Amino acid sequence: MEQAKLLCPKTISLILLASVMVLIWLYSWDSNVPSHSNRPSYVDTWTQEQSKRKSRIEKVCQEHGDQLYYDNLTLSRMLQGAGAGDQNTIIFIPKYNILYCGIPKCGTTSWYEDLRKLEVSNLELVPFMKHFKIESTEALLRILEGTPVSFTNVRHPFERLVSAYLMIMDMSKEE
Repeated sequence: MEQAKLLCPKTISLILLASVMVLIWLYSWDSNVPSHSNRPSYVDTWTQEQSKRKSRIEKVCQEHGDQLYYDNLTLSRMLQGAGAGDQNTIIFIPKYNILYCGIPKCGTTSWYEDLRKLEVSNLELVPFMKHFKIESTEALLRILEGTPVSFTNVRHPFERLVSAYLMIMDMSKEE
């Protein structure tokens, strides 16, 4: 009777669990088994990928740099809306001390709509953007001295390309 109590299901389960733990511990000390430190981590893989991308960018810039440089796209021109459908892509809402720099095809319109709702503005989108646009580099520097919460939204370049293509296709259907 005494032996039957010792071999009850709980005891057997504990013995099996202890055995598995000992085997795992012994297995982790085996020099033939690759340790976690020998395997590349996600951070290592990410770092290698970023290094490859940086090298590729440097190569393209060296080969085609004269075709890629835009000496006429300055901050002043960007504040005036150059290259953004004649809309300023940087807006500031003083009430909330929020500075937003929109990047086309990266959810910019959605962010402008959300910021407009936050401001509870009855203005349409374009007048709202014009109302809160930054007029000059000097104004931007004054705003930055007030340490606003500044942000932007980014997107994978291929997703931006697809988004632009779909927008153009949609516009061509309307015509």
